[in-house]
Amino acid sequence: MKALKSVLIGLVGMLIIFAAFKASKSIIDDQNLKYVQVNPLVVEKKQDDSLYPEDIDRMISHSITGTKATTLPVKSDQNYVVHENKLYVTSNQGKTWAQAPDDDYLGYARISEYVDTIQQSNIYRSNEKITIVYGGRGSENISIMTSDSKGEHWSIGSISKTATHDLQKGYDELHIDFVDDDRTGYLAAIRNEGSVQAKILVFRSINTGVTWDEVDSRDPFYGEILSQFGL
Repeated sequence: MKALKSVLIGLVGMLIIFAAFKASKSIIDDQNLKYVQVNPLVVEKKQDDSLYPEDIDRMISHSITGTKATTLPVKSDQNYVVHENKLYVTSNQGKTWAQAPDDDYLGYARISEYVDTIQQSNIYRSNEKITIVYGGRGSENISIMTSDSKGEHWSIGSISKTATHDLQKGYDELHIDFVDDDRTGYLAAIRNEGSVQAKILVFRSINTGVTWDEVDSRDPFYGEILSQFGL
């Protein structure tokens, strides 16, 4: 009899515990449904710096594909023309024109965004070579694009630490030239011309434009290069 009574008491206790558990769970679930985070944790996604070109002291070059030279319904007494917001350069007095393609590499300047700044001084042309210098606005460094295949293939690089960090105005003038059968290159970048903040950066290449070294204003080459451009 005592054993039966103990079993009954145990069963009643278990039923009471189970009922209390169900009631507590129901209350907790109801509270969770009504809960609103006051200061939710936001996990910030870090930017992958490897997507951007490394800023080093030498020129960073890569290749892009252009197009074959074509004819254009234009006439120009210069060796370049802007047609339908694209820059074209000629090596045969306008018989055919090579289009300068946009550089789609992340962080590099696109030439279509600089066509309004292109002047004769931005372009060097010989029988075998076309070189164009542009860029420098905002966070974009100065870019130099070169083709020795009449525009079918281009090599493009940028010179580090030449970005002006000004989205509205970059360099007033860019000059480029080659001497010694295209082996030695000269480049000058002029900013804030005519003001007390005027600055001229000068670069020299001794390997056909593969790399460019900045020339200090105290270096004899500095004045020689400026004279080359009549500056």
